Amino acid sequence: MKLMGCGLILWAALQGWLNIRERMLAPLRLAEALLEDLAILKSGICTGQLPLPRILERDLAGSPAAEALWRPISLALQQRTATSFPCVWQQQASTLPLPLDRILRTPGSLLQEGGSNLARAIDETREELTGFIRTERQKQAASRKVSAALCFSGALLLILVLI
Repeated sequence: MKLMGCGLILWAALQGWLNIRERMLAPLRLAEALLEDLAILKSGICTGQLPLPRILERDLAGSPAAEALWRPISLALQQRTATSFPCVWQQQASTLPLPLDRILRTPGSLLQEGGSNLARAIDETREELTGFIRTERQKQAASRKVSAALCFSGALLLILVLI
């Protein structure tokens, strides 16, 4: 019975650690998806000269970042609200986790213009995202060890107290 209780406590610690890890990885995964999506967006608008709604619906609809950014922007464009496109972009970018909201504000105001300014802004945004991903991976490596140690040491302490 004690062995089964110990196993359940360790299983709960593992599940807690996995839950913490998933929450910590969410901004990193979103940033990686946005990095790829911005390349598609730049290619579609600057090179292919495709309309933004078509890119959002055809090329970016299946992206992991679609739910967080692309789908709400697409819906706002379809509804043709009185709000200007840069305002819609700013609103949706502000819902992203920090610092992704700050990083993604720049290209929104230039999307309607297109051209070399937009291409340059997207390239700069992608560079910032790459830097964020690099530093976030380093943080994740260190914090992963700390969170695992806390979860499992707490579980072991609980096991010792209960025994």
